[in-house]
Amino acid sequence: MEACSLIQGGHLLVPAARPIHHLLGIHAAGFHRYEIPFAEAILLKQLCKELHAFFWNKHLAWFKTIKLTLKEEDMLLDAYFLRSILEDTLAAGTYDLEGIARYTYHDSEIIEDILLQRNPRPSIILLQRILDLHQSVRPELYIELRKKVLAALQDGKT
Repeated sequence: MEACSLIQGGHLLVPAARPIHHLLGIHAAGFHRYEIPFAEAILLKQLCKELHAFFWNKHLAWFKTIKLTLKEEDMLLDAYFLRSILEDTLAAGTYDLEGIARYTYHDSEIIEDILLQRNPRPSIILLQRILDLHQSVRPELYIELRKKVLAALQDGKT
């Protein structure tokens, strides 16, 4: 991570979020410049779908105890999606709340708001930075997710 103190002309310069294709280890050389934003959107959608399935499987036993319908489970996972990613990142033990805030270039209160469900839908840039951090603490998971994303794209399941 680059230092937070890059100041130019009185403004804090924050590096751009890493593109999703970098996160998944996919080279964009085969894309035209105008195709990359569309490819990024498709990859993000599929990555979120695969992460959703990962967290659904992780919480399956709990879902069975409270007897939710499949639709209710999906709605609950959607509502807690980013919170689940942050909790999984914290559980890895590499970063605490302040570390996540520094990595994402956001105040710790914003990260705390996501964890406490006061802000369940933050900006796409914050989502990308949280995904980037999650990938850095759970690289083995993202190797598996990459395989699933690519398989789904090849099968036309986007």
